[in-house]
Amino acid sequence: MKLFEWLQIMPESEPWTKWQQKTGEMPPDFDSMPSRHRLPDIMARPDGTRVSAPEQWPEQREMFMALLKRFAIGTYPDPPKNLEARVISETKESSAVRREIELSFGPEKSDRRAVLWLEVVVPDGLGPMPVFITQHNHAGWARIAASRGYIAARFAGSDSRDDTAAFADLWPGYDWTKLTRRAWAASRCLDYILSLPEADAAKVAMAGHSRNGKQTLIASAMDARISAAISSSSGVGGACPYRLFSEAQMGEGIELITRVFPDWLHPRLRYFAGFEHKLPIDANILVAMTAPRACLIATALNDNVESTYAIEECARAAMPAYELLGVPDKLRILYRYGDHPTQADDIERYMDWCDEVFGRSDRRSPPPGLSGPFHPYTLRRWKRGSNKVPPPPSPKALLPDRIAWLMGDPPPSASREIAPDTGEPYHQAVMLRRGGAPEGLERHMVSFGQYLYATVFAPKGSAASEGKIAGVLWLHPHSVPTGAMAAYLRGEQAPHVFAKAGLAVFCYDHIGFGSRIMEGAQFYDRYPNWSLFGKMMHDAFSAFDAFRELPFVDPDKIFLVGHGLGGMLAIHMAAQDKRPAGVASCCGFEPFSTPPSHSGGIARLCEWDGIGLLPRLARFVGRESKVPYDFDELLKAIAPRPVLIISPKYDRENYFAAVAGCLDKVRDAFEPWALKHLVPEDYNRLSPRRKEEIASWLRDMAGIGRSG
Repeated sequence: MKLFEWLQIMPESEPWTKWQQKTGEMPPDFDSMPSRHRLPDIMARPDGTRVSAPEQWPEQREMFMALLKRFAIGTYPDPPKNLEARVISETKESSAVRREIELSFGPEKSDRRAVLWLEVVVPDGLGPMPVFITQHNHAGWARIAASRGYIAARFAGSDSRDDTAAFADLWPGYDWTKLTRRAWAASRCLDYILSLPEADAAKVAMAGHSRNGKQTLIASAMDARISAAISSSSGVGGACPYRLFSEAQMGEGIELITRVFPDWLHPRLRYFAGFEHKLPIDANILVAMTAPRACLIATALNDNVESTYAIEECARAAMPAYELLGVPDKLRILYRYGDHPTQADDIERYMDWCDEVFGRSDRRSPPPGLSGPFHPYTLRRWKRGSNKVPPPPSPKALLPDRIAWLMGDPPPSASREIAPDTGEPYHQAVMLRRGGAPEGLERHMVSFGQYLYATVFAPKGSAASEGKIAGVLWLHPHSVPTGAMAAYLRGEQAPHVFAKAGLAVFCYDHIGFGSRIMEGAQFYDRYPNWSLFGKMMHDAFSAFDAFRELPFVDPDKIFLVGHGLGGMLAIHMAAQDKRPAGVASCCGFEPFSTPPSHSGGIARLCEWDGIGLLPRLARFVGRESKVPYDFDELLKAIAPRPVLIISPKYDRENYFAAVAGCLDKVRDAFEPWALKHLVPEDYNRLSPRRKEEIASWLRDMAGIGRSG
């Protein structure tokens, strides 16, 4: 890809542009780089062999560190040899002494222009005491650690107080980033703290939250003296993989981080926005750099900076390093309810884990309570739990019968009357970004299906009007933490854009997402012969039925609109039901028969851990041409109703050429105006422009604004 082509795709970032112009660095040759749709295999060596013995790990780790420096954290200097400490103040507090320290050091023996503030709280006693170090803004964390008998330290390496900005000028030969400078500063604090007679150098814990969690993992990769690292909601660039929480999942991805926070990570990383499958590194490598030392990945179920699925995949893909080194129990995930912020009890639980790691307690931490994993699916586990799968129907069987076989065997189901103005608890709606309506819109709540909640956005005055308006059933992508509403986005939420275009928009969470993460965790234990995608389709039809009953909605003008997973769901629904007025699918599919070399193929839907949308597809991995049906048949079944397909040229999850070939097969089934195919020079995301294109198409198809 040429630079001018890449620049046309990306939103403008002035700091990044200055870096590119200064360095002259061009985009990578993506065509020559291997595609890794799954997280990197940390046991694979460059020569094609595999790491098989603990003594081979240091060399593998050194290779990974070089990759991290190049693509994420930048280079950094060796520890200075001239560090001095000066006590600024000393205060005797209840059962502890609190000292403020000024550290000074520099690149030359006589140059100590680098100055770093540090606070140390030493509990009364002779020691040796374990050490807990964190950033300036986590004062409460440090106080809790001190109350648990730790030497508690915090330093000026956070947004609330940062002494590290001057380091860049003092060591100009390095391209280290802000987070790396702060991580390096933590090591300078340890240089001093571990000189204290009360400190136990074998028991050092470092913790940080959000961007400080990223910093903590970087520091642990850099400094082996950190014997326990706590990554608290560190997000993308921390313990959340770039590949699994990008714009395709409406998450905090590379593009947003490198534009909004351009100095956190290396500018070179920005080239991989939308091309994450070409990136040689990912979060599992950063986490594995702590092995064999202990690492706790703490996350919340509805954390807007990461997803439970992505975190669990990271831990799975980092675990081989811990297993190789004989310490699998030293990598742990700790869950909490809610979204991004932490509470005092969360920090107490972090300290419980530290006590276990350091042998101060025999209580296993994380303690019982909120359990996981929440994405436990593996194909092997599914095969153990399911009954014998019947053979697929004949290729000559009716399409609904072939679809039904792939969806699995649904349990008995009874319809439920909808309950207008009965919705989810308000605090949950606020957390999931649907607690109110923007100016010009009204918000309604609906209870439907099997104890499900929906939010309906519509133009203000719609419910009071005697007329009926067209509707959109919004089917969201693989957005785990917030479901129907985007955790991160540019522009407005998609349902708001469509509602402002004059339509009523019905939103709800798929099973396993948003408000329904815990429901999805045990799905295959409860319904071993069904499929998660089959359950999603069942819920979507319940939603469609409920939507049609709303008095201000025209039941004959309801369109299905989906992105990613939702786009695939929309096509399946319309192919089986003549009532939807049309379908808009953005980045919604590639033919099942597409070879796996392009985007992972159908293995993504049935074999990859944690997903398990359609387990019965596993029968056709390696023989994709034998799938029971494909998307050309689905699209023909939708005709002659209007269909909008948006397939970006650089979609890493759906091979563009395969999508285009599929549409060529079905054009004759549609009137020329009825099948619209947009091919933006873009990657997999629902950008502001894509949302407006869909809204414009909906207005045209619904006849909004036309006279007569």
